[in-house]
Amino acid sequence: ESPTETVTPNEEIAEWAWVPPRAALDYPLNRYTTPLVARYLEVKGG
Repeated sequence: ESPTETVTPNEEIAEWAWVPPRAALDYPLNRYTTPLVARYLEVKGG
């Protein structure tokens, strides 16, 4: 959790959304983020 939901994008971010980790896998994530989210779900049992 974060005390704020403010996003300050840099030049790499075109758009963003706050979604649960399982739903994040339905988004076009980059090649590093997809396995990161998948591993998180494995560890957390999601």
